[in-house]
Amino acid sequence: MILSGQTSGVPLNAGLYEAHIKAELDGRTLRIKNVFENNSSKPVDFRYKFKLERTGKSGSAISSQSGTLRAAPGEEVNLSATRVSIHVGDTCTLVLHVYDGSTPIAHDTVTVPAN
Repeated sequence: MILSGQTSGVPLNAGLYEAHIKAELDGRTLRIKNVFENNSSKPVDFRYKFKLERTGKSGSAISSQSGTLRAAPGEEVNLSATRVSIHVGDTCTLVLHVYDGSTPIAHDTVTVPAN
C-alpha cells in the first residue's frame, strides 16, 4: 500500500520548495523515502530534519535524521530512505521539515496506522 503525504499548515514560499514523504507499507515493513523539490530558478543549500515516532502496545520509539541538501533549479533530491518494522496496532507519525537557516521553508507529515 502506497501512502501519500498530507502537508500541514500554509505553504511557505508559494510552492517554490516542496518536501514530500513517500511511504509504502509492504506487509509489516514501512519503507520511507524523503524528497525535496526545488521549483525555483536558483540553486539552493538548505538543511532538513526528519522524525519518525512509532507508538503501540509495546510502547513508543522515536528516531530522527538530519542533514544538508543542495538542489539545482528544478531538481528533485532524495534526502533519506529508511525502513521500519511495524506491528498490528502500531501508528507511525512521520514529519519532515526543510529549513533555510532557522526559517522553515517546506514540510510534510504522514501518519501510518498498521492494521
